Amino acid sequence: MSDREYTTADLAALATLPILSFEQAAALAQIPFSTFDVLCRRGDGPLFVKIGRHRRSTPAEITRWMQSKIQDAHDA
Repeated sequence: MSDREYTTADLAALATLPILSFEQAAALAQIPFSTFDVLCRRGDGPLFVKIGRHRRSTPAEITRWMQSKIQDAHDA
């Protein structure tokens, strides 16, 4: 997967979708796809469902996960 550049408008549009592809979820989190993939494979990423070979998540889950990471950083 490539790390394509997303504009602010693209990110705003992603946040309105009911379900995100794994690449879209990484873009919404604003981290490289490869980093997002590693985090999820280690169990440190957001919750997602696997449908066949495809992983999906929701904008709300990405937001929840990012907020928990911010909270963890404040608690450390």
